[in-house]
Amino acid sequence: MRVPKLIRAYCAGFIDGEGTIYILKQTRGKSTWHYIKVEASNTNKAPLEYLQSNYGGTIYEHIRQGEHRKIIYIWCLSTRRAFTFLKEIEPYLKVKHKQAQLAIQLQERIMNYNSEYKTQHFPHAWRLSNEEVEAREQLRFCLKQLTKRGIMN
Repeated sequence: MRVPKLIRAYCAGFIDGEGTIYILKQTRGKSTWHYIKVEASNTNKAPLEYLQSNYGGTIYEHIRQGEHRKIIYIWCLSTRRAFTFLKEIEPYLKVKHKQAQLAIQLQERIMNYNSEYKTQHFPHAWRLSNEEVEAREQLRFCLKQLTKRGIMN
């Protein structure tokens, strides 16, 4: 079931103000992989529970040092769930529109590559080509440039 337009617009506004869109990279041995992640944080858990009730994901607590510090709640989505979420809210994003587009491009690239690779090479060992790693790394670099502190987009 698709989330209603008004809720998608609210979620986009919340992500624009309180969210972060990542492309993360992990390496183990000779294998490298990338994935997308969306997070939103707030000291009020209610809006994060609202996001979770509509899109799934996990909420965890970050307890900061100091007696007068509030707990920060962080809602997190990754990979395909993050992709679905970003596809739904992307038309309504104002601040993080470009970041969402880059993350969507990466996840589409991953899904297409996985589909093609499995068709051609299954069940052989799965490893990305150097060209594919470079293309994914370029998307990650572009997103990092957009989110650098002090950069106005």
